[in-house]
Amino acid sequence: MINTPQNICRCLSQNLLLATLVLTISTIALVHTFNIPNPAIICLLVVVFFTFVGGFYYGSISGLLTLLYCGYFFSQTGKLFYYTDVDLYKIIVIFVAVIAMVVMVGRLKKQVDSRTQELEQLNEKFRLLSTVDGLTGILNRRCFEETIIQEWRRSFRGKVPIAIVMIDVDYFKKYNDTYGHQAGDECLRQIAEIMAKHVHRSGDYTARYGGEEFIVLLSNTTISGAAKVGEDIRLLIENLRLPHKSSDVSPYVTVSVGVMSLIPEADRCVEDLVKKADQALYYAKRHGRNCVISYSDNIEETI
Repeated sequence: MINTPQNICRCLSQNLLLATLVLTISTIALVHTFNIPNPAIICLLVVVFFTFVGGFYYGSISGLLTLLYCGYFFSQTGKLFYYTDVDLYKIIVIFVAVIAMVVMVGRLKKQVDSRTQELEQLNEKFRLLSTVDGLTGILNRRCFEETIIQEWRRSFRGKVPIAIVMIDVDYFKKYNDTYGHQAGDECLRQIAEIMAKHVHRSGDYTARYGGEEFIVLLSNTTISGAAKVGEDIRLLIENLRLPHKSSDVSPYVTVSVGVMSLIPEADRCVEDLVKKADQALYYAKRHGRNCVISYSDNIEETI
């Protein structure tokens, strides 16, 4: 019983047709019961409200109920729907007013809905621009840094490992100098596309970390599993066979990969994970490139 008013409100909010009928009839009943002056004006306000909320259809329903009541209200005593000339004139005026209100407010609602939809579309575009890298179409660094914090907390609660794969295109500056920046951009786009297709589990993310550097976040993944993902990506990129005659390691575009995984603990932070993956990547670049290196304590000692 306590929740009955709330249930009624919820039902009316979910069924606009029912709300239109109930509230319009209730308003008419109140106006008639308490003999409120100028009842047509109050009923017209209800018509305007439902037209603005629901459009022409619901405004027309409320308007029809209002006209029926006005027809009854102005009827001669004992003669339902018989009117004097003055009362008939009033009904005609009310009829015209109802139609005018429904049409004008309905058009206004249509314009408001159209503008609202345009604003929502613009907001969605801005949201995408703030999260997606404009060149490659994958996540940008800002979005990645927000995402990894969420995944870190989730892994901390679940006591499961979280892994990072950092990827850097080998001798990319030489590639740009040799083939031009447009070719360099196309190279990055193809690499990003390959990575996005390969990393598709729920909870895994691919992002452009900056320049020619990419990063992959792998949830619930050990360091050996992350290393396998890194090696798969390295091979896929090498198999693109993008010519790179200025590379010192291969006639094709290749990447160096650094990998790290750990189980989040209270005395660790996201920066520890990213830093160690970056150290592994740095080691890979210093020791031959075109390879995958998993982080170990030995690496930190040699850097």
